[in-house]
Amino acid sequence: MLKIFSFFFFFPLVSYGLSFTGSITTITEPVFLATKGNPPGAERLDCDDSTWTRISLPTNLRSVLGEAEDYWVRWHLYIPPTSHEPLAIFMGYIYASDAFYINGKYHDGHGIFPTYENAHDTWRFYSLFSVIPGKTNILAWHIKGAFKNYTGADRAPFQIGPYLPLFWKVYKMDIVGLGFLIVYTCIWAYLMLFFLQRPSQKDYLAFSFFILALIIYSFTRTQVKFFLWRNYTLLKQIEYLTYYLLVPCFLLFIRVFFEDKRPVGRGIQYFSFSMAIPGYVLAFFADWEKANVYNFSFYQPLIFTSGVSYILFLLLRYFKKSKEAKLFLGGFVFIILAILHDIALARGFLNTRPITPFAFFGFVVFFALVLANRFVQLYHRLEDLNKNLEQKVHERTQELEESNERLLQAQKQIQFELELAQRIQQSMMPKQFDNMLPVKLHGMYMPMEELGGDFYDVYKTQNRYLHLIIADVSGHGVPSALIAMMAKAFLNYYSENDPDPASVVAAVNTDLCRQLGDVENYLTLFYGVVDMETHTLSYVNAGHVSIFYLSPSGEVHKLVAQTPFLGKFEHLCFSAQTLSLDGGGKLVLYTDGITETRNEKNTLFGEGHFMDILSFHSKKSPEELTSLILEELDHFRGSMPYGDDITLLIVEFPPETAEIKEVFPQQDVGKLYEKALMNYKNNNLEEAERLLTTLLEYHTLSPEDIYRISILAGNLASQQNKWNDAYSHWKKALDIHPENEKLRSYLVTLEKKLKKTP
Repeated sequence: MLKIFSFFFFFPLVSYGLSFTGSITTITEPVFLATKGNPPGAERLDCDDSTWTRISLPTNLRSVLGEAEDYWVRWHLYIPPTSHEPLAIFMGYIYASDAFYINGKYHDGHGIFPTYENAHDTWRFYSLFSVIPGKTNILAWHIKGAFKNYTGADRAPFQIGPYLPLFWKVYKMDIVGLGFLIVYTCIWAYLMLFFLQRPSQKDYLAFSFFILALIIYSFTRTQVKFFLWRNYTLLKQIEYLTYYLLVPCFLLFIRVFFEDKRPVGRGIQYFSFSMAIPGYVLAFFADWEKANVYNFSFYQPLIFTSGVSYILFLLLRYFKKSKEAKLFLGGFVFIILAILHDIALARGFLNTRPITPFAFFGFVVFFALVLANRFVQLYHRLEDLNKNLEQKVHERTQELEESNERLLQAQKQIQFELELAQRIQQSMMPKQFDNMLPVKLHGMYMPMEELGGDFYDVYKTQNRYLHLIIADVSGHGVPSALIAMMAKAFLNYYSENDPDPASVVAAVNTDLCRQLGDVENYLTLFYGVVDMETHTLSYVNAGHVSIFYLSPSGEVHKLVAQTPFLGKFEHLCFSAQTLSLDGGGKLVLYTDGITETRNEKNTLFGEGHFMDILSFHSKKSPEELTSLILEELDHFRGSMPYGDDITLLIVEFPPETAEIKEVFPQQDVGKLYEKALMNYKNNNLEEAERLLTTLLEYHTLSPEDIYRISILAGNLASQQNKWNDAYSHWKKALDIHPENEKLRSYLVTLEKKLKKTP
């Protein structure tokens, strides 16, 4: 593929150039008129140059004419009248800058217009399209500046001839070099794409750095660059920048390729990069003479004795172990010989043509082919491995599918159990509070995950104490939920016969510390007991957020924590605080998931914001207030998710003018009924009668409760021959269930006995 590309790229150019080279004239001893200084009108046709010095170029004008800032050179060129072909003139190098005039008109220049720059390394190739056939034309050069104490034309002889053949003769090596650059660019793109696909192949990246530096350096070494851009200083600085990167980048490639981690190699690597710093400084100040001295006298000798020597050391070290090392060694020796040849040529030891561009082209293509061949071999090895692994992959795939199916089933089972646990957990928190009248309550719980560590509870004991609980277990998920349920059970157990919050919390803390042991989770708790007779709240806040008491006037009071959290410190001392409750006041129990909700700006909802909402809406019912708080939270957080469980319980106490009636939970009704029934069966009629009388005084009994209590009370009254009481109880029961024919027959019998009119 490369041969085909080279043929189609170079053959037309070569054949075109060869067809014109015969008509070019080399001027071996042209006679020029020169003077130093800057006489007025030196470029014009009518300038008197008869007293000027006759010279032959190339020559150093300083040695012929003496020291000066400016020099002028004129050449009288006669063009035959039959010549109509476009001409050009090639003058080699002019040190350091020049302006070229034809028949008194400025035509072109290098480094002197519009501002002075040292253009010593630029070929002077000028078109002569404006010369006039059949007369003598005046060509004038204004030459300024010096390089190595030399001013004037240097090295290459003057040549004049048809434009296109002369252009090809002068620049054909540059054009070939541009073809090389196209190939380099393709190789660089291939290496970079390969590295992007396989970032582990750092050697491809290192070699691509080397090629990129070579591309830029090679372009800045061509003369055709000046047809595109004439910023001489910047182009020269770019040339030095990339020149000093070539050896360090290639050394880096070799070290990465052979995974060299020796300290000496690392030191030489740093040294090779640091050697470029003085060259960059000289290039920055455009001091080209000193830059040349540094390059030839210091950089090249030191780099050859350190960087190049270490590259050879690595290649020789791996010569027997690695096929690539043998190939790399051959290519590297080849390019070193080519560079030595061109160094000798530059210093005047040889009189041949430069071969480094061709050598570098072969060098880069050779190394790229070695890297590509390694990739192809790796690809073939992978193909072989794939063939052997296909069966194993199939087997493993089948095993994985079976395992995935089992995992999917297990996951479904776990998900089902989590959802069931969530329903159980939420069912243990009261949702209906009708049996708490005249106290009004509303609670809600939103876990962040399937299971959470927050919980609240409300219940009554001893017909007068209302227990209010809200707690937050650290963490989320199953462990927190289990600890929460454990704490709830402990609280229910210890509070059944003890209305003192301090002793209950102390007992719960002791049990939690013993049960949790080294478990990291802990519990914050607010536990309050309301005495419905004295309208006072006794409470303990153990590490929980401040609970709010909202007075009827909208004032918010904070019930702050008095002790640390529970479950870690077994011997904590607890003391209950007391608060007198106003008629119409509210207790707002919550967890920190509300105040620590964040919005898109990472701002907290905050305790102050929460208190403002409560104060402003103090007249709303617990249910309305709960809905309002949730709306405010959703509006505040925007698209941000909740960061914690959200739990809220709002308790509103009745106004002072309201009749306070004893209200009991449904579970207490059942317990008292069972106790009354047991006493009835054991013939303990007085105790049974007392219990039934107490039950019948309840104000929130369901019809079914009234029915079964009335049946038992009627049976008890008949046992005691209290027939009027029996008739009254059975009549109340029959009103609830008129279909009970057996009960109806009892009442008919009693009506006859008591002579009642039905």
